[in-house]
Amino acid sequence: MKRKYKLKKKAFIVLLLIILIPILLITLLISHLKNKSYSLEYNINDYKINENYDSNKELYYYEITYNKVEYNFIYESKYLKEKKLINDISSKEENGLLCLFIESDYIKSNPLCSNEEGVVYYKINDEEEKEPKIINNYTVYDEIDNIYLWTYKSLSYIKKDELKNIKLFKKDIYDIPLAFKINDYIILPDYEQTYSFDKIYIIDLNNNKVDTWKLKYDISFDSVILGYNDKSVFLLDKKNEIEYELVPHKQKMRIVGTSSKDGVVYINGESKKASIKELLNKNKEFQYINNYHYYVEEDGLYLKYLDSEIKTKVSNKNITSIISIDKDEIYYLVKDELYSFNLKNGEQKLIKYSDWEFNHENLIFIK
Repeated sequence: MKRKYKLKKKAFIVLLLIILIPILLITLLISHLKNKSYSLEYNINDYKINENYDSNKELYYYEITYNKVEYNFIYESKYLKEKKLINDISSKEENGLLCLFIESDYIKSNPLCSNEEGVVYYKINDEEEKEPKIINNYTVYDEIDNIYLWTYKSLSYIKKDELKNIKLFKKDIYDIPLAFKINDYIILPDYEQTYSFDKIYIIDLNNNKVDTWKLKYDISFDSVILGYNDKSVFLLDKKNEIEYELVPHKQKMRIVGTSSKDGVVYINGESKKASIKELLNKNKEFQYINNYHYYVEEDGLYLKYLDSEIKTKVSNKNITSIISIDKDEIYYLVKDELYSFNLKNGEQKLIKYSDWEFNHENLIFIK
């Protein structure tokens, strides 16, 4: 009996080790990853540098103070073994613009500039306008093979100086508030139906082919797109108080919320429960993780990084509306002109179309 007990005890210890060793390894790995995040300060001559690494986001964030002005930038990268990655900083002042130039063997940054108003993008007054082409009623200033335009009966795009049409409707449809781009698809309800729809057109942006999806349910046109998560679009039927999840590429749908069952919203990638009444009253939309935060003020367009309060002016234009944001790339309208901005190319004028001054809501889609 004694021997039997010892065998059982041995087996228990082995089982315990099998359970504990993986937990210990995972804990050590997480701890190791966390330890890669750091924050430190150092000076190079008159420049005060705050260097930070976030291992979860895999990016470096810098704040540099010079002559009481704070500049900042981010550099997306896996963890580098070295620290104090900036070797030197120089500055140059010209035409009322002071710019700092970062020298490093490891990271890259645009010049960091300021004028008497504050921090500005270094090409803010350096817009080069190309010779435009007239294509149908559009004045085109740059290559725009990633832009789709609603032209009342068709979804259109410009290819090789020609307007190509993806024909969808027989009559003019001026407003398409429930049209939505997700990944490589644009989905568009059948607006030729009257009060509700049970059919959606799916346009594959890789080949511009149209597929027709017959829905399991009738959805009221009195609806709103709440947002997307991964490959799913979430739509709230306000009239019938139902929230749907639509998966266009699989042509599948399901009810995720009703007047008696909580719906769902995604906040920075995490699902949160929300009652249908709450969704109706607060018009709650999804929120997404982005390291670049654009916002409009009366005197132009500004960019903030992460949760910093330092703002960089990137455009002097009087912005009418923001069309699309993807990481650091933003598309926006200035009256009847479509512009883009990113940190590499700066601000660029793309297209002018007179109708956009009067009607522009949800009529432009960026691939």
